Amino acid sequence: MLLAAGFAPVYRESNLAAPELTPVRQAIDRILEKHEPYPAVVIDRLWNLLQANEAAQAFTLFLFEGPPPAPPPGKGPNVLRWLLDPQALRAKIANWEEVARYLVSTTYAEILAAGGEPRALAFIEEIMAYPDVPASFRKLRFEDRPTPVLTVEYLVGGKTLSVFTTIATLGTPQDITLQEVRIECFFPADERSDALFKSLAAKR
Repeated sequence: MLLAAGFAPVYRESNLAAPELTPVRQAIDRILEKHEPYPAVVIDRLWNLLQANEAAQAFTLFLFEGPPPAPPPGKGPNVLRWLLDPQALRAKIANWEEVARYLVSTTYAEILAAGGEPRALAFIEEIMAYPDVPASFRKLRFEDRPTPVLTVEYLVGGKTLSVFTTIATLGTPQDITLQEVRIECFFPADERSDALFKSLAAKR
């Protein structure tokens, strides 16, 4: 709409595979590689999975107890869909409501703060349509007193796994694609989970 009105975008939008972004891709590759044996993934602001290290691929197979389900037609793997879909990972997260509420509310707030792009709002409507995802998940709960770090508690095949993540963004991005890139690194929250990650690495 803005382009049709004669307003040019402030920043360009490049494909991540573009030659001029080679140094950025190399930096991302180094981060993913150096984070082994722990999972690390590259996602965009709508949780679309763009890249993953070997540990993340092994972790995904562990969580799904095999290959993950095929994404909807015309769409790629999406981490937030996996977490909210009853046919994906929802039943394997012991503290699902706490995790889902936080991720949905913060994602929705970020979308609104960025101007409420129609594509992004459509994504929120899509994930809110999953069964038993209440409308209240959209709202940030400022009255809560959260723990210092939100851990995700998985229960898979009788094994428990507690993880937390850090999310890194690129400094001073001047490209729309790079503005949306997030590098999410997973860490074990206890020694049992640390041992499990290392055992997954040993099997590769």
